[in-house]
Amino acid sequence: MRDTYNEIVRLLTTKGSQLGMNASAINYNEQNDPGPPAEGYITGGVRETIEIPDAYMSQAGASNASSFLTWLCSQ
Repeated sequence: MRDTYNEIVRLLTTKGSQLGMNASAINYNEQNDPGPPAEGYITGGVRETIEIPDAYMSQAGASNASSFLTWLCSQ
């Protein structure tokens, strides 16, 4: 997911002004997630999120970061 974030920021840095979008409005967060307890299993991991403003998502017709990136690539 970090790669997706980096690519979105890279594209917005070059195309953002013509699209009315700013790369600094995109945020990436990573945190440890212990997960629910399940006997005999390791359920922990890392939770990653990419925060993209609703206005950007609406303009792109996207529902997640991957579809937003796909849209950006086509612009």
